[in-house]
Amino acid sequence: MTSKILTQARLKELLEYNPETGDFHRVVGRKGAGFAGTKAGSPTNGYISIMIDGQNYRCHRLAWLYVHGEFPNGNLDHINRNKTDNRIANLRIASKKQNAENTGIQSNNKSGYRGVFWNSRKCKWQAQIKNNGKQFHLGFFENALDASHAYEKKAAELFTHYSKETA
Repeated sequence: MTSKILTQARLKELLEYNPETGDFHRVVGRKGAGFAGTKAGSPTNGYISIMIDGQNYRCHRLAWLYVHGEFPNGNLDHINRNKTDNRIANLRIASKKQNAENTGIQSNNKSGYRGVFWNSRKCKWQAQIKNNGKQFHLGFFENALDASHAYEKKAAELFTHYSKETA
């Protein structure tokens, strides 16, 4: 059995989207998933997903289809880095590289700043950034905040989809 491609018309038959909140609500009830008017979606790997006609869809992609009439060609970036914030104003088409530019700090980061780590040999904070496979050493600093400023400056120069506000 081949799966049907979800259309904007079919999506609007089943769900209503609020672009101000990013939430979907059911237009019609679904057995085991709620009555008409209830909020749709459940967390899946950090994103919100909705099952439609036997197929699971991430809500940010559904929001794009709902507003623009077609699925995005490629990746969608959550501008504020919150994977559950599916407001259309928070979504933008991005290449894989651009999407990676707008990631948060890694879970093992101890400095609290992106691109900043403690260099125990130098006993200083070090800043570095990677772009197009090339590593840039940005220097050693007395404090993590100064190292972070160096990172921010270089990120603004190199990246097109970097959001400093949520770094």
